[in-house]
Amino acid sequence: MLQQVKCECVTSDLPVCDKWFTNDKRTKGFISHVGLNSYLESCYAGVPILAIPLFVDQKHNAESGRLLENTYVLDKTELSEENIVKGLNAILNDERFYTNSKRIAKMLAERPNPAKQQFLEWIEFIAANPMLHKQLNQPGAQMGPFQYYCVDILLIMSISLLIMSYVIFTVLKLVRNGVFRVKNEENLKRKNKSE
Repeated sequence: MLQQVKCECVTSDLPVCDKWFTNDKRTKGFISHVGLNSYLESCYAGVPILAIPLFVDQKHNAESGRLLENTYVLDKTELSEENIVKGLNAILNDERFYTNSKRIAKMLAERPNPAKQQFLEWIEFIAANPMLHKQLNQPGAQMGPFQYYCVDILLIMSISLLIMSYVIFTVLKLVRNGVFRVKNEENLKRKNKSE
C-alpha cells in the first residue's frame, strides 16, 4: 500500500510526500493520538478518527471530536484487540462518522475568512502603514526589569514573611520555655515534698 504513495526526495535521507495519508482518497479512517496537528489534518481531510489520547491537549481534542461525532475515542488504559476492532468498525462502518467528518471538512474549506487570507491581509496592512508599531506598542514594553518582575513587591513580601516567621518562632520558643519552666517547678516541688 505504501509503495503507491507518491514521494519526491529532497535529499537522500529525507523523503517528503506530496500528500499526507489523510488527504489520500483511499484513506477511510485515521488512528491517532489526536495531537492538535493530526486532529486538524483529519478534520480538514474529512477522515474519521480512531483516537487514543495519551496526555496534555490530546484528551481535549478527542473529546471535541467525540462531541462532533467524527471521532471514536479509546481509553489508553483499556486497549485490547476487542476494543480496537470495535472502534475500527465504528469509524469504518457507521455512516455517522463519515458524514460528520465530511461535513466538518466542508465547513472548514468554506469558512468566510480563511487563515491564509487573513495573514495576507495583515501583511498588506502592515506594509501600507509603516509606523504601525508605534500605535500597537503596549505601555509595559517600556518597563525595566525592576518594574516588570515586581521586585519591590517581592521584597516587601519576603521581608514581611521573614518578620512573621521570626515572631512566630519567638512566640513558640517562649511558650515552650514557659511550659517547661512550669513543669520543672512542679517537679522540684514534688521532690521537695517527698524529701
